[in-house]
Amino acid sequence: MKLEDLTVNFEEQGVTKVRELDRALLASSSAWATIAFLFEERGPDGDFRGPKVSLRRYRKRGQGFVVEKHLTLGSPRQAHALAVALARWFPEAPGDLDVGD
Repeated sequence: MKLEDLTVNFEEQGVTKVRELDRALLASSSAWATIAFLFEERGPDGDFRGPKVSLRRYRKRGQGFVVEKHLTLGSPRQAHALAVALARWFPEAPGDLDVGD
C-alpha cells in the first residue's frame, strides 16, 4: 500500500458512510506519514454531515501503513481555533511549505 492509497472513505453493505473530500500530506519519511483528511459522515437520516478534519499519523509496517494515532476535529469551530493557534505560534511559514498531494 502506498501513501496515495490511504483514505478515510468507508462503506458498509454498499452504502458510503464516510466520504473523503480532500487531503493534505503534512509530513512523510520512509517509516512515517502524517495526513490531514477533510471528510463527511453520513448521519442516521442518510444525509452527509460535516465537514470534519482527521489528523492521522501512519507507521510503515511491511508493505503497508497502519494508523498509530489519530485526532478528529468534529466542527468547523474546532478547525478554525486550531488554525488560529497555529498561525499565532508559527507566524512565518517555511519557504518550502507544500501541503498539497
